Amino acid sequence: MAASSGSKSQLCWPDIPPWSELTQREHQVLDGIVSGLSNAEMASKLYVSVNTIKFHVANVLSKLKVRSRLDAAVLAAVSGEARTCNRDFDSAFGQARRRAR
Repeated sequence: MAASSGSKSQLCWPDIPPWSELTQREHQVLDGIVSGLSNAEMASKLYVSVNTIKFHVANVLSKLKVRSRLDAAVLAAVSGEARTCNRDFDSAFGQARRRAR
């Protein structure tokens, strides 16, 4: 990171992440990323394939304009989005489980 003058513009992330551009499923996948879950763990909880999770992860990274899962998790944490979207991961997927039954 460049020498910091304390301004957000020094970060390599957009000033206002496009949280509203993420779909509900992408928000759920971001929850999983922030929680440190693997693709396989998220796929199991959402009753989808690992390839589907990979697709959603790629979309999240693209929409947030970050290169890695770690960058997405840090961005969510420093912007405050992690506090609003990162509920207890199992309860966040409770609705998906009920719909799948």
